[in-house]
Amino acid sequence: MSLILAKCIEYNDNRRICVAYENGKKYELNNISNVVLRKVKVDKCIPQSIGEKRCDFLIESVSLKRVFLSN
Repeated sequence: MSLILAKCIEYNDNRRICVAYENGKKYELNNISNVVLRKVKVDKCIPQSIGEKRCDFLIESVSLKRVFLSN
């Protein structure tokens, strides 16, 4: 069972450039390894406690065992 809701997943593929953009901020990840990446909307999508602060997006690679967080 995953804690990440399907509606929070923006994509799960091997795109070359992954962009997270919100409130005038932009984070860009160049996927030169061409691995499958999953971009997840975290803030206001994944359940959280009242007053709890979260990053805006999470980009993860299961094959590389890496997670990138953008704020």
